[in-house]
Amino acid sequence: MPGATASSLKRFNSSAEVFASAATGDDNIIDKSSAIEKYLKRLGRSVTIIKNGSETELFAVIEQTWKRNKSRFEKSISPIGRYYNGYYIYYGPSSFDITGLGDEDFAIIDGKKYYFIQSECVKVSGVIQYYRGVLKKEQEDINDELVSSY
Repeated sequence: MPGATASSLKRFNSSAEVFASAATGDDNIIDKSSAIEKYLKRLGRSVTIIKNGSETELFAVIEQTWKRNKSRFEKSISPIGRYYNGYYIYYGPSSFDITGLGDEDFAIIDGKKYYFIQSECVKVSGVIQYYRGVLKKEQEDINDELVSSY
């Protein structure tokens, strides 16, 4: 290629490898789940998921939704006219499937209890890369706090 620099040739060759592997069905380059899991361990928080009474410890990234414009996951408002803002987005490893969690299953993050209200897997070329879900923080009963404070 006339006028090409060494760095642009490297980018071209790596792009060509990706396209060639996709054409031949080689999913090693497309499957980034192990790299994602490595970043989750480095950047994420420790999460314990209780499923059917058994505990699984893993690392996941948890993001508050109140920073987003569309963060209302409930159709109804509270008696005083406000929405509950205790929702979080969960990004977790492909090694633990959260799509099969039931209503009695929950996650513990920093000693607080969360329930999954939505979950999905993120796939590239049919390979699961990571899981994404919406967590709802368990609401503390205000009456219990008032009684325990006296």
